[in-house]
Amino acid sequence: MEKPTSNRNDSLDGMRLIAIFLIIFLHVQYDPLDFDGLMHVVRYCARWCVPFFFMLTGLYLKVGPAGLPDISLERLRKSAMIAMVANLLFMPLAIYLGGVGVISLYIIGSGVFFHLWFINSLVFCFVFLISVSPDGVDFRILLIGSVLGVLLVSYIDVLFQLDGNAWRPQFQLVRFLLATPLVVIGFSAPKIAPIVGKSGTILLIVFGLLLMVIEAVVLLEFDIGFGSVQFPIGCFPFSLGLVLCLYRSPEIPGLKHLAGLGRRHALGIYILHPIALLAVKAAINKLGHPAPGEDSLGLIVALIAGPATLAALVVSDRLTPWFNRLLAGDWPPRRVGS
Repeated sequence: MEKPTSNRNDSLDGMRLIAIFLIIFLHVQYDPLDFDGLMHVVRYCARWCVPFFFMLTGLYLKVGPAGLPDISLERLRKSAMIAMVANLLFMPLAIYLGGVGVISLYIIGSGVFFHLWFINSLVFCFVFLISVSPDGVDFRILLIGSVLGVLLVSYIDVLFQLDGNAWRPQFQLVRFLLATPLVVIGFSAPKIAPIVGKSGTILLIVFGLLLMVIEAVVLLEFDIGFGSVQFPIGCFPFSLGLVLCLYRSPEIPGLKHLAGLGRRHALGIYILHPIALLAVKAAINKLGHPAPGEDSLGLIVALIAGPATLAALVVSDRLTPWFNRLLAGDWPPRRVGS
């Protein structure tokens, strides 16, 4: 399997949109709809979305010297611009909700708002990969280190749930570093594909899903607050298998219809969706149900907030396209021929 030459894979782009909506569902609570833990197991099994996006980023990186990922300075500039714009956009809201104390050096790793760590992590990943010397690093060592890295993240994630006060700094650090191993694994996907084959790809998906279900049931049985576990071990093979499967089948009909929206607006939805969640919750609370502070209508909130954010971006694309370009890091506008 050869490296792709563009981002135009309709199956992968359609899955971008589905994954983004699943991330929104991860950011709401729906305890009253628990069904004896079933909803929490379903929620746990949706944790593949973030690794999927990191791997997808790596999949489309060009091959540079010594087979290492080739990160252009323009890609780094664009990613840094996205991180700066997103953090500045949410800074007033973060201060309003948490006070000036939320602004500290920790936002370098975690972002100024809870979801922005993803973008900051990606910027660090690109800086790291640019700094790697082709003469000093064997890519196979980098890949093995990446696999060990994601296992370490899952391990520390569980420890963090067991004792949040003791393990919070370590968890925030490994989460900040997570983009790098996952991007490397995604970059390696075309080399992995011939080794695992089609049957191996399906096995990765099934194995990852079963492992997530088993993890969720075990943690539920021992009453470990697994609702907050962000990176179950099973989400990584599942994400890799999904990337390989969709890359092999670039024009799956159902996903093909979603491809344009996923390609253009997935990043914008990720950046803006917390604002939509807060707005929808406020509107529901104004109506008197649920009581302020409760999330018993969390699923409804997510069902409204996701499409609402997408609709806002589609409208903005027509009326204020500069805003969408700003969110995508396409700023300042480049002159023709530059």
